[in-house]
Amino acid sequence: MKRLLIVTDFLENIRGGAEKQIYLLSSGLIERGWQVDILVLQSECKDRFLFESKGIEVFVENIKRVYSSAGKKLACLWRKRIKERRYWAIFSYHFGSDLWLAMFIRGSFNGKIISMRRDDGFWMRPYHRLVYRWLINPRMDYVCAVSKSVAENIKKRQALKTSNLCVIPNGVELDRFTPGLGCKEKEGTFTVVYVANLSPIKNHDLVIRAVDILKDKIHHLRVLFVGSDRGYGDQLMKLVRMFGLEAVIEFKGKVESVEDILKDSDICLQVSLSEGMSNTLLEYMASGKPIIASDIMPNREVLGRAGVYVDPNNPQDLAGALLSLYSDVNTRIEIGRLARERVESIFSLDKMISRYIDLLEK
Repeated sequence: MKRLLIVTDFLENIRGGAEKQIYLLSSGLIERGWQVDILVLQSECKDRFLFESKGIEVFVENIKRVYSSAGKKLACLWRKRIKERRYWAIFSYHFGSDLWLAMFIRGSFNGKIISMRRDDGFWMRPYHRLVYRWLINPRMDYVCAVSKSVAENIKKRQALKTSNLCVIPNGVELDRFTPGLGCKEKEGTFTVVYVANLSPIKNHDLVIRAVDILKDKIHHLRVLFVGSDRGYGDQLMKLVRMFGLEAVIEFKGKVESVEDILKDSDICLQVSLSEGMSNTLLEYMASGKPIIASDIMPNREVLGRAGVYVDPNNPQDLAGALLSLYSDVNTRIEIGRLARERVESIFSLDKMISRYIDLLEK
């Protein structure tokens, strides 16, 4: 039986982002007959029991700096463990994991090391790009981008050879989501949902300003912000109060079951300024919802014709798109149908797992 090690900086919970994809990928590989271990370098793992219930062993180290003496000492332990467990390959998530593997593990490991790139590098400073270009990328067998746009950014900014670069998009558990119209007829409200952690890159202030434009034009409008506060919540709440939108916009925080909220929504938003590939978009699509998305390449790559695109810097543009869809239920139904068809044909979890197995066995 082939064994895979997944190394990640963070795995505190599996509610979104790379952490959720790690859970879906490792669970899917287990079902296909692989053995999977996970090494968490720089965080706790509150959902550890979920992995262990699938037969996935999780090792939590929680060190501060991977390049420190603690990181070097940890590498001594793991070089021995890697040899004992005979890993077929290692997947790496996040900068710290990439750096730790390149510095301390690559020289003693004969299997494949594959670096997983989940975003377009909006967070990177010049030194990050230099470290990737000169230290990390040359020591990776493959760099696996989550979208074509991410791959193009890697080639452009890090001068990575095309032969070492591949693209595998995220997948979504289709069975969790029930496609259908929202709750307008049922509750007399028109519900708009934006699932995203509260941070500047997610552009919630655009939504607030658009809702201010629409507050007298859409009857019984209800806007739900679903996601954890990443230090930006107070500023957004002040903006809501400034426009007098407390009765319209609700901050739901993080939720255990986003599919229940999506089931009762009329329109879904994804208007971030930057993305690698949005898991949230896939969940919207699986729910068969009409989607308004920021006009950036990663969103167009996912949605194709199954969405409405707006300028992420123009509240009037978003307000116009919301009002247009509010007024045209048939268009909402058609966009939702196209979204569900597209996610089934391209972005199912089963297809994602198969693509990763093909890469591992390449």
